[in-house]
Amino acid sequence: MTELFNNFFELARVKPPEESSCINEVNKYVVKYCSVNVTSWEKNQETSLKWEESPHLLDLMRANLVGSSDPGDKKPADNTWWSYRSATELAKSGIHFRASETINFTDVKFKSYYIYGKLTLPPIVVDDATKPLLLNLAAYEMSRHGPSELKVASYICLMDSLIDRAEDVKELRKKGNSSQQFRQ
Repeated sequence: MTELFNNFFELARVKPPEESSCINEVNKYVVKYCSVNVTSWEKNQETSLKWEESPHLLDLMRANLVGSSDPGDKKPADNTWWSYRSATELAKSGIHFRASETINFTDVKFKSYYIYGKLTLPPIVVDDATKPLLLNLAAYEMSRHGPSELKVASYICLMDSLIDRAEDVKELRKKGNSSQQFRQ
C-alpha cells in the first residue's frame, strides 16, 4: 500500500502546475491501479472519472470499476437470494467462462444454450492491493454517504461463491479468458 501512495505522490509531482493539474494526475493514478489496462478504460470514456460528481477518492475508483448507472436502467429491487456453485462445479455441468470486453464489475452476463451455458465475467488482476481495495470500496458503498447501489459488494459475493478452492481459480484462468482475468 505504501508503494501505491509513493507512486501517487510521484505522479502528482511529474509536471509543473501550468501543464497539468493534480486532478489529471490523480485520474492517471486511479486508472493505473484500478484498471486491467488503459485501453479498456479508454473504450469507456463515458464513464471517465468526474471530480465534480465524486465526493471521495473511493467514489472515483468505484466509478471506474462499476461504470456509471443510468437512471433509466434501474430495475425493481429483487431481494431473492440465489445459490451459486463453485467454478469447477459449474464447469462440470457445462458452463463455460469468458472474459468480458470491459472492466466493469457490472458486466456479468449469462447466456444459456441447449446443452451448455456461457458466463462472462469482467477481467480482474489479483495482487496485494486487490483485497484492501475491494474491502474499502465495499465499506464505502455501505457507508451512510456512499452510493445507494451495492455493486462492488455484489461482485465480491459472486466471486466468493465462484471461488472456493485453488481449482476454481485454475478453471477461471483456462482457455485464455482468464490469463488476463486472474493474474497473481
